[in-house]
Amino acid sequence: MPVRPPVSGALVAVAWIVAVLTCMYMLPWAVAVTRNKSNMGVIGLLNFLLGWSFVGWVVSLVMACTSEPAPVVVVNQHGGYYPQR
Repeated sequence: MPVRPPVSGALVAVAWIVAVLTCMYMLPWAVAVTRNKSNMGVIGLLNFLLGWSFVGWVVSLVMACTSEPAPVVVVNQHGGYYPQR
């Protein structure tokens, strides 16, 4: 499972300050940054551009709150190199 580097505390602080200053308009982005989502940039952009519509804001929040999909790991149980000839 690839491990993403942790998000800096400064970025998390900026995200929450922006969320508070915008009266929770940017809340989905702050949640995504705090949870270290792989698509936090997309969530922030979607929230910024379409958050004015209630639907865009809710979609951004749902994207920020869902869990990351588990990676698929394929194990070659026959030994040797994959694919075998």
